[in-house]
Amino acid sequence: MACRFFLAGTPAADTVSSMAIVDGVSVWPVVITAVPRVVRPLIPPAQKEISAGEDGFAIKNYDVGMYYFRRKAYDSGIIYFKDVLNKYANAPTARDAALKLVESYKAIGYRAAAVDMCSQLRQRYPRDPDVSEVCQGVPIVAATRDDAATPPETQQGVSIPNSPAGRALKAWLDAQNSGQRAQMEAYNEKYTPVAARPGMIRAQQDWGAFDMLSVTKSEPRSIEFVLREKTTGDTDVGIMVMSDSEPALVKWLKILVVPTGKTPADAALLEKLRDFPP
Repeated sequence: MACRFFLAGTPAADTVSSMAIVDGVSVWPVVITAVPRVVRPLIPPAQKEISAGEDGFAIKNYDVGMYYFRRKAYDSGIIYFKDVLNKYANAPTARDAALKLVESYKAIGYRAAAVDMCSQLRQRYPRDPDVSEVCQGVPIVAATRDDAATPPETQQGVSIPNSPAGRALKAWLDAQNSGQRAQMEAYNEKYTPVAARPGMIRAQQDWGAFDMLSVTKSEPRSIEFVLREKTTGDTDVGIMVMSDSEPALVKWLKILVVPTGKTPADAALLEKLRDFPP
């Protein structure tokens, strides 16, 4: 099976390419479909080291943010707290950074930003007493940007949900099909973690253009889809998973070529599509 598994930022190979975006930490390729018996034992320790590295960077940025927060330089502190959420959304420190963002927004009167951040915190930590305390007095909004009533976007006649994952997918396809480096860079500026952007640009230039065939599964932070490669005519299945942070970044983008004789609904193919390193 030809596999295009993009986990971080390396150029695409002939039939197997891999790059990893792990919440802002760019790592070397892990080609689990090519040599599973060799690679599988290496994944847990590699992921452990990546997580430890993320935690360290997140704590460093959080501490700098707290330096400014204690001195009531809230605008400067906000930059570092947001950096934690944007790059290291799964690090334990991300929750603390989000709480400090709310306090900072309230201190300088950024009401809309405080409402938005508290909505995310309440959704992710519904029983957290610290969230209840920090967000006390901040209105609870009835609808969010993930509201299913929002009209969908379209891509070549196919409706794409207007969710964080749907908007990112449409932006990726628009950039990919434009063939223009400037549009690809604009997409990466908005959706790709900083450390992975150079590799993502190289991969985008190798991929070529796609026709959008269908969206097969959609949730606010993930979306599965079927594409046709314009240069080869191959049919691909893909999945895009977003970070929990705001603004949402693309955490995983994985594309598999549908083998001859199989369909995009093949159970084994979809199992491989949804199989990510732990």
